[in-house]
Amino acid sequence: MTPMALQNLTIAQHRDQLRYLKVRAADYEPKRHHFTPGQFVYVQQLQRYSTLQPRAQPVVYRVQEVKDSGVLTLQGKCGRTMDVHMSHCAPCHLLNIDGTVDPRLVEDVESIMCEVCGTDEHDQVLLICDICSNGYHTYCLHPPLDQVPTDEYWLCPVCVKEGYTTLDAEQRAAQREELDQQIMRRISRVHFDMDDLRDSLDKRLKIVGAAADASRGQSSGSGAEPSKRYRRD
Repeated sequence: MTPMALQNLTIAQHRDQLRYLKVRAADYEPKRHHFTPGQFVYVQQLQRYSTLQPRAQPVVYRVQEVKDSGVLTLQGKCGRTMDVHMSHCAPCHLLNIDGTVDPRLVEDVESIMCEVCGTDEHDQVLLICDICSNGYHTYCLHPPLDQVPTDEYWLCPVCVKEGYTTLDAEQRAAQREELDQQIMRRISRVHFDMDDLRDSLDKRLKIVGAAADASRGQSSGSGAEPSKRYRRD
């Protein structure tokens, strides 16, 4: 078994040596993919924590536009678009892809990007930290999570590394709730002020209208003849 292992090692070293010489040659050009609108592609993971993690994101995008700068405008299943350079994309050769766009997949919430892959796809598995409010996909974490945590508070790896705990998250939640209540009180106060202003304007308009009606009645009942104007010859 030892001679066979040494032989395989020699073959691997020779293969790597040939590849190194090919890459370092002056006429070497890297393999380039040519993308066209309507083509489906994968997007590369911007950060990988291990070689076991797939290089591509588990999402397929459709090319909507190919710009001269090499940037692709990609559209997701929900209809949202994003710009990615073609060097971070790879063609998808699957045949059973449903290309229809369903806007109902977009949730009516503020768009939060994943700090690892940089996309907002798969909102149902996008976790939001209760300290920094940054987003992380469950499959982008290290190690990845099989499902969404059921705990009341969730902290991202960065906040955990900085020493934050669930007690800090609870305090942050209480502060945000108090701030929301203050905003609602200010809004209600402004609403009441606007109602008072509207009532005051209505009363003033009624007074002005009554005074105008009284003035017209007096002028009509006086019987005064209008002044005559004579033409000069």
